[in-house]
Amino acid sequence: MVILLVICLWVISLSMRITITGINSLAKVTQRKVNSAVEGEETKKAVNTTTNLVKDTSTKILKVAKLIVDVLKNALTALLPAILVMDLIVFLLLTTVAGGFVLLFSDDANIPATTGSGSTSISTGTDSSSNTSNSLKDDFKAINQNPELPTGCEVTSLTMVLNHLGLDISKKDMCDYLDKGAVGDTDPKEKFVGDPTDSNSYGCYSPVIVKAANKYLESKSSEYKAKDISGKKLDDLFSYTDDGKPVMVWGTVDCKDGSYTVSWTVNGKTVKWYSPEHCMVLVGYDDNNVWVADPMHGDVRSYKKTTFSDRYDKLGKQAVIIEK
Repeated sequence: MVILLVICLWVISLSMRITITGINSLAKVTQRKVNSAVEGEETKKAVNTTTNLVKDTSTKILKVAKLIVDVLKNALTALLPAILVMDLIVFLLLTTVAGGFVLLFSDDANIPATTGSGSTSISTGTDSSSNTSNSLKDDFKAINQNPELPTGCEVTSLTMVLNHLGLDISKKDMCDYLDKGAVGDTDPKEKFVGDPTDSNSYGCYSPVIVKAANKYLESKSSEYKAKDISGKKLDDLFSYTDDGKPVMVWGTVDCKDGSYTVSWTVNGKTVKWYSPEHCMVLVGYDDNNVWVADPMHGDVRSYKKTTFSDRYDKLGKQAVIIEK
């Protein structure tokens, strides 16, 4: 409907411009003919009464025609402001349509950006006016895992949560509490596969993060304790953020649909790695979106809830909280 309106306004504007140009040309031609007739009348002497009468009549007709053309010219010229307004409306409508197409074809309303372990996305202004859990999202401070920990999204997410709770520890120091194992010989549910400082390493799952967190908390005689709440639906996690509790969750980089890319055997059991695995901290939501603190970029960004829920499910609905 908008496109049809743009076309109609553009056609009307173009038609009026062509008409004005034509009237101007006709006015010039008519003026020349009148001038020519008047000059001929003044310079030529009467020889034949009948001939003079015809010439006089022709001159009067040309003058009347010129008068009509001048009236039309002035009327159409008065419409020039309306034509300019019409051009402005066409421009604004075209801009609106172009903006609509940009939003329509953008993926998750995000802009992709490449990182050390893959690509992620920055929020581009998702509407947060409807039922948004804002307090935690606004207060939570994100940490960038790069460049020190290119594959350390899990331990960096844990560090963010600990810092939010008032516990002072760096992401690199937190690595000391993390159990690690060799690539190709480690179950990610038991130890970190490789080392977070190594870009060729993989990562770990929720039990490993719970163990590392509690090892640190116990060393500080803290009242806090890490709990594995894996298995809950994404919607069930929102009650924690409503209470001001950030939730570590597993998904994929940039919320892309991943796949099992590599496998190895540990104690006779086949381990399959789902890539691009990624750990973030859930800090807010609304009717259509979720907000996470993403260690890839060290900021809080949004994803469509349906897409994020699907990636969360494919990583086994893994979730960890820290509470007293």
